[in-house]
Amino acid sequence: MNKIQNTSLKPEYVLKRVNDLINNAVGGNAEKEKALALDQLHAIIGVKKKGVWNKSYEQLMKKHLELCVDLKDHLTAKDGLHQYRNQCQNVGHMSIALIIIIRVYL
Repeated sequence: MNKIQNTSLKPEYVLKRVNDLINNAVGGNAEKEKALALDQLHAIIGVKKKGVWNKSYEQLMKKHLELCVDLKDHLTAKDGLHQYRNQCQNVGHMSIALIIIIRVYL
């Protein structure tokens, strides 16, 4: 089973797994692998009870948006941006990446 079942994984591990999926995607399965990677990222970004915000979530969000653009999935991108914004606001931290991401993609 390829989907992440344990959403308490560290963001660094999820990002590594997603990059492995993307790098190993070739031929006809490339789109499926990218979609699976996007699902895994979205699952981690959308977790309600996650740990304290840290810098690695910025990298997750950048990769999430990159995959959304590649797959032309604007609804998932919008939902991910909302989740990320809420996460940043909960800790009282607006990351620079969030401001850049919102201005570039919206």
